[in-house]
Amino acid sequence: MSETAAPIVILLFGDDELAMDERLADFVGRLAEPATVGLNLSRFSVSGLDMGAFETQLMAAPFLARRRMVILDLGTLSGRRLDFPERFFPLLESLPATSVLVALERVDYAGAARRGRAASAADWAEAHADASPFFRWVRDHPGRAAAREHRTPHGPAFERWAVERARRHGAEIEGAAAARLREITAEDTRNADQELRKLAAYTDGERPITLPDVERLTPAHAEGDVFAMVDSVGGRDGTRAMRLLENLLAEEEPRYVFTMIVRQFRLLLLAREALDQGLAPHRFLGEPPHRLPAFVSEKIARQATRFTYDELAQVYRGLAALDIASKSSMADLTVGMESLVAALAG
Repeated sequence: MSETAAPIVILLFGDDELAMDERLADFVGRLAEPATVGLNLSRFSVSGLDMGAFETQLMAAPFLARRRMVILDLGTLSGRRLDFPERFFPLLESLPATSVLVALERVDYAGAARRGRAASAADWAEAHADASPFFRWVRDHPGRAAAREHRTPHGPAFERWAVERARRHGAEIEGAAAARLREITAEDTRNADQELRKLAAYTDGERPITLPDVERLTPAHAEGDVFAMVDSVGGRDGTRAMRLLENLLAEEEPRYVFTMIVRQFRLLLLAREALDQGLAPHRFLGEPPHRLPAFVSEKIARQATRFTYDELAQVYRGLAALDIASKSSMADLTVGMESLVAALAG
C-alpha cells in the first residue's frame, strides 16, 4: 500500500483463510512502527456493527503514522444477502486518504456451485455481486477500492502450492509427497502449511521431503490408507489389500480402523445409490452431514463404480454383524476384518 494512489477500501475475499490472514498481516506490518500499530488499528464485525464507533475510527487522524486501519469482518457469505446500515456506503465515499478499511469476506464456493451459480467466472462474479453489496461497491469504485480474491487451490494446483510453500520454509518436496499431503489434509492450506513446517524442520534442508516422510509424520493418514485398501479390494488385488490392512492395524487401534472402514463403505453405498439414480454423488456428499471436499467426493464416486449396489449392501451388512459379534466377545475384530478383506478381494 504505497502512499500515492493507495486504495482506501480493500476487500479480501475467498475461502483460503491462510492466504487472507497473511495478506492482512502484511498490511498491518506496513501500517506503522510496531510501537504505534495498536494506536492506529481497530477491528469491527458487520454483525451488530456500531456505526458511531465505526465512523469515529475511520475518520480519526493517524497517530505518528501515515495511515490508520480499520478491519471489518463480513463473516461467511453462504447464499444470504449481506445487509448494511443505510449510511454505511455513503461513509465509504467520504473516507480521508489517511484511513484504510480492510474488509474480510469468506466465500462458500462449494455452496455457490451446488446452487448452480458458478458456471463460469463471470457468472460467479455476477452472482457474488448480487449477494454481496460490499463486493459490488468495491467493483464499482475501481479508483477508490480494490478486491483481492484468495481461493483455495485444488487438485494439481494444490500440489504446486505445496511445492512452493515447502520452498518458503527452506525445503523441497517430491511430487508424490505433495500429492499425499493434499489427500491427507483435504486441501486445507492452513493444516498443510503446519505439516510442511514440521516436515521442513525434520529434513533440515539435507534432502527433499519424501512420501515416507509424509506418511510417517503427518497425522490422520488412516483415512487415505483405508481408501487405498478399499480400492485394492475393488480391483480384486487381495495381496495389496491385506498388506494395507496389516499396515493400518500395526499403527492404529483395531476399533479405529474398523470405524474408518465402516465409514468408507457407507459413503460408497450412498455414492452407488446416487449413481444408480442418475445423480451426481458429489452434490450431496459435499453437503451436511458429510461436507466432503469436491475432490474426495469425486474419488469416492469413481471408487463406487467398481462395485454394484448389492455388493456394497452385503459388505455393509457384514460389517454390522462383525460389529455386534466383536462387542459381545463372539468374534475378534482384527481377525474379522482380515477375513472380510480376504473374502472381498479374493
